[in-house]
Amino acid sequence: MNEQIYGIDIHPLSVQIAKTTLLLALGKEIINAKKPVYLNIILAKTLLAPEGVQNLFGNEFILNIDKENYHLTTQILDDVKLFDEALGVCDDLAEQTLGKRKESEEVFENIFRKHFANNGNKSGANKQVIESFYKIYTGLKAVKDKGRDSIWKFIVQNLYKPYFLAGKFDYIIGNPPWFTYSSIRNEDYQSILNTLADKYDVKPDEVKNFTNLEIAAIFLSYCSSYFLKDNSHLAFVLPRSFFSADHHNNSRTGKSKGYRIVNLWDLKDVKPLFRVPSCVFFVQKADKQRRISSKGLSGRTFIGNLNTHNCKLADAKELVEVEVNWYLRKQGKSTAFSNKKSGSSKEGNPYKKLFKRGAEITPRNFYFIELTQEFPSDWDDRIINIQTSASSKKEAKKPWNLVDINGKIESQFLFRTALAKSILPFALLKPDLIVLPMLVNKTEAGTKDIKLFTADELREEGFLNASKWFQNAERFWEVYKTAANKELTAIDYLNYHNKLLS
Repeated sequence: MNEQIYGIDIHPLSVQIAKTTLLLALGKEIINAKKPVYLNIILAKTLLAPEGVQNLFGNEFILNIDKENYHLTTQILDDVKLFDEALGVCDDLAEQTLGKRKESEEVFENIFRKHFANNGNKSGANKQVIESFYKIYTGLKAVKDKGRDSIWKFIVQNLYKPYFLAGKFDYIIGNPPWFTYSSIRNEDYQSILNTLADKYDVKPDEVKNFTNLEIAAIFLSYCSSYFLKDNSHLAFVLPRSFFSADHHNNSRTGKSKGYRIVNLWDLKDVKPLFRVPSCVFFVQKADKQRRISSKGLSGRTFIGNLNTHNCKLADAKELVEVEVNWYLRKQGKSTAFSNKKSGSSKEGNPYKKLFKRGAEITPRNFYFIELTQEFPSDWDDRIINIQTSASSKKEAKKPWNLVDINGKIESQFLFRTALAKSILPFALLKPDLIVLPMLVNKTEAGTKDIKLFTADELREEGFLNASKWFQNAERFWEVYKTAANKELTAIDYLNYHNKLLS
C-alpha cells in the first residue's frame, strides 16, 4: 500500500515553512521511500473542534450557522462519510425548498433514509442523529432564504473535520500562528482563546502579560492534547520568546497542560529566516510529569547564513549544527532556557525594579511620522509639515495599513521614541519621530507636568493643526477598532493602564 500522511493546516501562514520543516523532520524516510507518499491536507479551524457536553440525552455540541446556534448530538460526528453525505442531503433539500415552506421532520427522515438505502448504505442512524441533521437543513435553508448562503455547507463540512482526527496522529509538525492575543479583532474568537488558555493553564500568572501571549502557546497545548495519540510527538516552529519571555513561563515550566518538552532547537543565529528570532519545540503528549528535569534537555543550536528565505534542504545543510544541553534556569519568579547549568537564584533580578513596560504607541500609523519638508534649524514654536511614516505603513497589519494621514503639527507635540530596532548596546540608533497629543511642561520645582488632550481640547487650547491631526486619528480609530476595544477612545488606548503618562 502507498503510505498516507494526513495533515491539518492549522493556520495558512507559510506553506513553504511547513514543507521545509516536514522535510527536516522526516527527511531520510521520505527521500529514501521506495513507495509514493501522499500528503492529505485538511483545511480547518483547528481550535474550534467540538468537544461534547454531557447532558440528559448524551453528548451534544453547538453548531453556529450565520449567528444562529443549533444544539446537535456528537453522534453525527462518529462517521466522517455519513457526515459528509448527510450534509449534501441537507444542502440539496435546502436548495430545492428555497423560498418555499420548510419540509417537516417526518419528510426529512424519509428522504434521509431513502438516500442512504439507494446508495447501498442502509444507515442505522437513530432518531437523535436524524433530528440533528434536520436542524442543519433548517439552518442551511434559513441562510439560503436570506440570500446569505455563501459557502455555509463548505464551512460546516470543514469546521468539524478535526473532530474525526482527534487522537489519531503519531506526529504533528508545523508553524502555528505568530500573533498576540491583543492583536485579535474578533471578540468571539478572543473569548474562545481566553477559555482555552484557562483550560490548558497557558495564561501567565500576571494578568497584564496575557495580552502579550502569542496564541501559538494555546495551539501548542491544544494540538498536543487533542490530536496526538498517547505518548506521540509534536514539533512547532515558534518565536524565540518561548525561551525566556515571562508570558510564556507556563509553556516552559510544564504548567501548561498536554505535553512535556523533550528537545529544543535554537535558530536565533540563522539568517535570513524570520522577522523575529525563532526556535523549535519538540514535545511529547503527556498528562503528568511535565516539568523539566534538572538534568536538562537535549537539543541543538544552528548557526550560519542562508542564500534565501525559502532555501532547499541541501542549502540548509550548510548551517553549523551544534549539539547542546538546555537547562531551565530560574531567577526569582522568572525562568529561561540556557545552555549553562548554573546560575539559578531565588532572588529576583536586581535591575528588574528599575525597568517597566512603557506605552506601545499603537496604532503606529497615527503617531509615527516623517517630515515632508527640510529639517528645521530648531524646534521652538514651529509649524511642521508631516505625514504618516512610510515604514509604519509598510509594517502595519490590516486594517491599520489603510491609515495614512497628512498635515501639519505644532512642534510642541513632536517627540522621539525607541523601538527594538533602535536599541544597541549603550546607544540609540535613529529613534523614530512621533507625534503625541500631550504637552510636557516643567514646574517651578523642576518636575514635569504632563497632560493628555483630546482633539476637541487641543482646538480649545488654540492648537488647530494638532487638533486636526488627532481628530483624523480618532475617526480612523472609531472605524477600525476591535470589538474588544469598543469602549475605549484612541486616547484611552494610547494611555492604556496609564503606561504613557507613568
